[in-house]
Amino acid sequence: MGSNQIAYFKPAVTMENVIIESQLIAYSPKSLLVELRMLNETETELKSFLWTNFIHIDLKTKKSNLHQERFMAFLEQTYLPINKKTFEERQRFFLDEIKKAANQVADK
Repeated sequence: MGSNQIAYFKPAVTMENVIIESQLIAYSPKSLLVELRMLNETETELKSFLWTNFIHIDLKTKKSNLHQERFMAFLEQTYLPINKKTFEERQRFFLDEIKKAANQVADK
């Protein structure tokens, strides 16, 4: 693992059922960037999101190494890019969406 960044929006309470979604948002020949989102059971509230940067390490040499071509082809098929390039931009996007949803509820 290379690094983690996490933002919390709503608390999860003890024994609450939650949904965890994951999405490959970027990759390179030596690393993956995965976004994980935690939502309430009905998927109507985002509770938190996490960016994890995974670095491919060769266990024999204990150094970073290139992914195999077959794995790179798999990554290309599963890659779902997002239009926000930084964690902070993505956090602001989610905060704006949460505020919009709250305003829609308040207007009803």
